[in-house]
Amino acid sequence: MFMLFMGTIVFFIWSYKDKMIAATVNMGIHAVLTETPLPEEQKKLIIHQTDRLYESFLENRIEINDLTVVVQHLLMVR
Repeated sequence: MFMLFMGTIVFFIWSYKDKMIAATVNMGIHAVLTETPLPEEQKKLIIHQTDRLYESFLENRIEINDLTVVVQHLLMVR
């Protein structure tokens, strides 16, 4: 019974790993942006765009590699 439970968990994680990673990155970006000294309007616009990217990923319009590139560019701009 325990092995069946563990197998189900491993299958679930393997099946949804990209979506879990994308959700974690999106929440992390939101957390970082709320702490930056940017004006509130600019924060809202950036968060709106990252949410659009996340939704596009969930709808399979973009791939995880595309999200990775965007996050790298966001982290490089300071």
